[in-house]
Amino acid sequence: MKKNNIIIWGAGKIGRGFIAELFSLENFHITFVDQSSSLIRDLNNRGSYRIINAIDKNNIQKVEIKGFYAFTTFQKSKIQKIINESNLISVVVYPKFFEEVSSQLRTHIIKRKEEIGPVPLDLILCTNLIHAGSKFKKYLYQDLSKEEKDYFTKYIGIVETLVIRICADPAEEIKKEDPLTVLTNGYPQLLVDSGEFKGQIPQMKTIRLINDMQAEEKRKLYTYNMFHAVLAYFGVMKGYKLIPDCMNDYDIEKIALGALEEASNALQKEYNFPNLEMQVWKENVVKQTNNPIVGDTVLRYAADPIRKLKKDDRLVGPALLCIKNGINPENITLAIAACLCFHDDNDPTSLKMQNMITRVGIKQVVTQICGLTKENDELINKILDSYFKLIVEGKNAIKK
Repeated sequence: MKKNNIIIWGAGKIGRGFIAELFSLENFHITFVDQSSSLIRDLNNRGSYRIINAIDKNNIQKVEIKGFYAFTTFQKSKIQKIINESNLISVVVYPKFFEEVSSQLRTHIIKRKEEIGPVPLDLILCTNLIHAGSKFKKYLYQDLSKEEKDYFTKYIGIVETLVIRICADPAEEIKKEDPLTVLTNGYPQLLVDSGEFKGQIPQMKTIRLINDMQAEEKRKLYTYNMFHAVLAYFGVMKGYKLIPDCMNDYDIEKIALGALEEASNALQKEYNFPNLEMQVWKENVVKQTNNPIVGDTVLRYAADPIRKLKKDDRLVGPALLCIKNGINPENITLAIAACLCFHDDNDPTSLKMQNMITRVGIKQVVTQICGLTKENDELINKILDSYFKLIVEGKNAIKK
């Protein structure tokens, strides 16, 4: 088997602008696979693209990615050949595509075993979803025979990661020059669960191996993603377009920083993160978010509110962790209420949520969408109080 091949299944901004760079720096050969025929055509026609890493306004680095293969998911024989020659596949897709992608991979993996024999293959999941591994595995194992399940269990690794790099669209003038360019904040490492590999673990400077993935997963989701969500939902209320604009609003920044402090204190009590380490982590959350060059859009961070209100996701999750550890999640609760107020005609899930609120009332929506029960009455009541405060006072409720 050839060494140093990686397939990146999903050639979007994270796939092109993060995973490809990390492995290119370690001399891996890159193969992109994507369902978008137009994107694959553009990659093949151009033969290269740029990544612009804007660490800050005084430190902007440009990286060229070239020498890759790129296939659509319909080019099955070509994909099969490169899968047979690889031991790593990075799955870089949204959770809503897990079932479709796992079905495609399942077929290729079974054929791989038939053609080259039992050889380990590790699937590195790169998505913003807690417990992504178990969810992806559920789909991957569908319709397998007992023999096939035994093979997958022994030889197919499902490896969770934490993606902290922010990838965004560059300015229009840059896109005109190269529409495949990805603008990023340059975060240099991918955090990877060290315990789930079936094959050899890549020894790379661009990968940081994690032993307690559950703790790190929650730290990332309950700080970075939570902080972004707080800024976004209050940013929508004030009509801002970009996340750095929200950071420059004193009232929004104060709530977001308060929420970050609440979540960080709860995480420290729950997982014993050292004080200095957590302080540096919080500073990085703010620094990575408040990057005016990369500045992502408010609506992108606000999108899909129903998913972001799930019990173990970025808002309700840290609020519950706070209550468990005797911390009042005042600012996080206000952000949950702001999320429940979110309305965007171009976001089907926000319309579904608002229709539910109109039809069955806010309390039932809170319990249903957030997965809260009677034992969570303390948080439910806090959310309802904050929601009605926002409904009555509007933007004035944001002032602290």
